[in-house]
Amino acid sequence: MRNQAVRILQFGLITWIAMTPALASGSLGAYVGVGTGIVVNTENGGNGFRGSPAILFAGVGGQMDSNWYLAGEIFGNVATATWDDTHLKTTTSWGVSVLPGLALGDHLLGFLRLGALRNHFSWNNKTGAEVGLGVQAGLTHEWDVRGEYDYIQYNGNLKTDQFAVGLVYKII
Repeated sequence: MRNQAVRILQFGLITWIAMTPALASGSLGAYVGVGTGIVVNTENGGNGFRGSPAILFAGVGGQMDSNWYLAGEIFGNVATATWDDTHLKTTTSWGVSVLPGLALGDHLLGFLRLGALRNHFSWNNKTGAEVGLGVQAGLTHEWDVRGEYDYIQYNGNLKTDQFAVGLVYKII
């Protein structure tokens, strides 16, 4: 468990280092957000757990030039409402991600999510690799809305599909 947590922290440090040019240029801003969605955990391709998480996230991101975007984010699923009681039940998780993106318009952003997370299942803790695809649209100068799909693969045949929506508040 300790080694996996160290790997997640190492990934976060690498993400921060990759963002150093944008930090130096002063083009980055901080943000926080909340979200929810649907989580589906499956093992060996069979039926599994379904739930709805409460998601909290915070990050630093900004435009690298007129088209390219980059953010580093920490996140956590702090609680999961469940309607399916199996051994694949998710209770909490936390992780780090890098979000490279492309401006699709003045107020629309498409992004990838590449990350690592630590998930607490009802029977064990597992570390997984995460890849996702999303869009974020500006509502006002401070508020955005976000939608995304994330795929998480753990060791073996355990996987998670997550569909999420969220509100983003830009602090700076």
